[in-house]
Amino acid sequence: AFSPDGRRLYLAGYSNYYRDKGGGRAEKTWLGGVTCLDYEGDTPARIFTGAMDKNSGLTPGVACDGQGRVYVTDFIRDAVDVFDADGKLLKTVTVKRPVFATVSPKTGELYVFSWNLNGAIWATHPGLKGQSTQVPARLTVIKSADDPERVATYDLPRVIRQGGDAGWGDPTCGSDVRAAVDF
Repeated sequence: AFSPDGRRLYLAGYSNYYRDKGGGRAEKTWLGGVTCLDYEGDTPARIFTGAMDKNSGLTPGVACDGQGRVYVTDFIRDAVDVFDADGKLLKTVTVKRPVFATVSPKTGELYVFSWNLNGAIWATHPGLKGQSTQVPARLTVIKSADDPERVATYDLPRVIRQGGDAGWGDPTCGSDVRAAVDF
């Protein structure tokens, strides 16, 4: 997500899919951090929030609003964290299994998409072991970060892709589906 002035790029959803050294079992891990990159210049990306350690969290989405606030979806904590541009946590909005979020540039409404990140992640990620894998696909509309009242909730249709019904995630633990709101 770009900051409203276009000078910063925030990146989330870091994951790694690999096989162990003998070519055996494949594993996908997630990094719980969000990085920030100054778009002009050649300064390396830096950690904005979270950690970039194996299975330190699961933050698949990031968005910015017109005030420069940064919204980070946290799938494990059932939360959308709202930060200022310096990385200070301002608020946490509770939403079941958020994957992506976006903010209306006109109204400030927060649109949060939730669905199941399928696959082995439910057995391998320490934050999800033993939890229910039943995550309904839905869109939740929140009035704003300042007033986190739920305005509406909409069920989303099943996604059928070539080769069969994969739901809203892929079997290697990621999300091969994206969603957007046409403002």
